[in-house]
Amino acid sequence: MKQKILYLNQADGRVVPELKSLKIKNASLLFKRFTKAIRKILSLSNKDFLGFAQNATSSLIYGLLPILKKNKDITILISNHEIRWYKKLFVTGKLPIQETTYPNYAPQIKIDFIKKKTVLFDPEIFVKKPEKFLSSKKPVLIILSHVSRLTGELFITPKLYQRIKKINKDNIVVIDGCQAVGAAKVAPHTISDFYVGVTSKFIGAEPHIAFYWINQRLVKKYNIIPQSINPKLFFREIYSAVCALNILNKKGLDVHELRTYFEKKLKDFKISFLKLKNQQDYIILIPENRSKITNTIKKLKQHGVIVSSNILFSIREPKHPSLRVSVVASLKRKDIDHVVELIAKIKS
Repeated sequence: MKQKILYLNQADGRVVPELKSLKIKNASLLFKRFTKAIRKILSLSNKDFLGFAQNATSSLIYGLLPILKKNKDITILISNHEIRWYKKLFVTGKLPIQETTYPNYAPQIKIDFIKKKTVLFDPEIFVKKPEKFLSSKKPVLIILSHVSRLTGELFITPKLYQRIKKINKDNIVVIDGCQAVGAAKVAPHTISDFYVGVTSKFIGAEPHIAFYWINQRLVKKYNIIPQSINPKLFFREIYSAVCALNILNKKGLDVHELRTYFEKKLKDFKISFLKLKNQQDYIILIPENRSKITNTIKKLKQHGVIVSSNILFSIREPKHPSLRVSVVASLKRKDIDHVVELIAKIKS
């Protein structure tokens, strides 16, 4: 009997492409259903801007090029958390294919960009005192994560967004929402000028499609045209996304009850976990000795449980090396019991 796989690694989102049979054959009709579902999950109206691309980096290129061509001297700030690799996009002036998350079913599309100087900033300092990085005299373009892949901490809020705009109304806030869409309620217009998401990770589709929203002020000012994808070329990606979104709509986004139960089980087995101030319910970090993390993940995988860690990224070292477990609505209490018991056994 084939072992049941419990995938709890949505924060990473790399699922092996295994889609073989397709129940819907009309690519255009499927794409319309997909577009409608994305508008719903982003709380967008039919009149709001919505573009599509092969991945999040391509979305940035399509949306930023018109802005940067007219703002040649604008300062670009990039969070030095998990998205610091976006810097390579500006250094090389083209889509860094080797740095994108993973290929789609469709062939990888090469896109030229534009070379620009960038400044890396610490998001933990920025959210406390944005005035340290911003000025009323000159607008800047800020690229920040909605939620940290390292810790599950929330970085951008409506209050912080308003504060950034109050310093200079022409500041442009670009939010990477790949770790938030599908796990939390998202209203891009309340926290950003430009918002990017993907259909993998917490939406749960196989190799993903990216989508992006830009506010009407920027769209009109820079004549930004929404890009799209070829429904026939990306048919399997779209199909996988529609299936995942259907499941998500049935299950919902609220995992607070499951998170509470997970924490209780960890306490019962005397397993410590991190409680961070702005940490979202859908990520649990379980501290582990750095030298043991890889082996622990390997042993869990042997028992059909897929998790990851907050290390092994080409980004800064986390303060607390930890196992990173995603809490999703499809989890059952018996699944949580199984995972916690396995972790306890491996740690003993």
